[in-house]
Amino acid sequence: MDVCRVCDGTGFLLREVCPLCDGAPIVQQVRPFACMQQRSDLCLVLDIDGTLLSESVSEDWTIEQLRTYLRPNTQAFLRFAFENFAAVGIWTAGSDEWLRTFVAVVDPMLRTCANGVDPWAFKWSRRLSWIRAGTEGLYPTWSQVKPLKKIWRNRSLRAVGYSSRSTLIIDNTESVCRLNYGNAVYIKTYHCGDDDWLLVLMEYLKELAKHHRDGVSMRNIEKRHWYVAVKERMDLVHDCPVTMGTDELPAYAEEVFFSVDSVSPEVCSTSDPSSTSDPRS
Repeated sequence: MDVCRVCDGTGFLLREVCPLCDGAPIVQQVRPFACMQQRSDLCLVLDIDGTLLSESVSEDWTIEQLRTYLRPNTQAFLRFAFENFAAVGIWTAGSDEWLRTFVAVVDPMLRTCANGVDPWAFKWSRRLSWIRAGTEGLYPTWSQVKPLKKIWRNRSLRAVGYSSRSTLIIDNTESVCRLNYGNAVYIKTYHCGDDDWLLVLMEYLKELAKHHRDGVSMRNIEKRHWYVAVKERMDLVHDCPVTMGTDELPAYAEEVFFSVDSVSPEVCSTSDPSSTSDPRS
């Protein structure tokens, strides 16, 4: 998966479509994702692995190499999020070191857009992703989950807008969101290759922002199968199919979108993630 040397994989150059990328299938839908007319009060919580970054990261990597593992349009999506929503935080089930590494990969562009200011509302790792699930004999048992009440109880985060009505967590893993299903938007796990999920997600977030302006709580909106519904509307409006990579659209209609699918060797040259040690731990 090559990254454009001109736009660093964002698809943009000075807010215009990158001339080197213009015409590439995955960039054909970038133009419609301009800033919303009105900044939304919605607040986002983003995951890293499988959501913004490939699950197939190799065992030996550098910062430059990690950029090639970003999900297509990650930089464009992050710019869209920071420009259009009240707050954007990141919460990974990975280690502190892995969190700092990912931030180092995406921060140069974000800090440029934010005039050098750290744009993240918060940056949390797996240290805050565990809750006591019960006991086994004399010992407590723990379960990995991202309870959003930890955000809502934080005075500084409440001040920037995080609440049960305004928070959306974007994640590829259902189990970590099981305490807050109503706030979750599930995204298909990314391994490698062409992918348009972040482009479609931008359009979906616009729709959710409109509902929120109309006074609707995010917890009360049915979000299952959002990808198929939004993609069909996009195709009708733009009359231009969005690249789907190795999967066909009809197959998604009955799928649970956070499932992990295999990728053929000719599409992805990285090895099976289960066969290498996990650099995130």
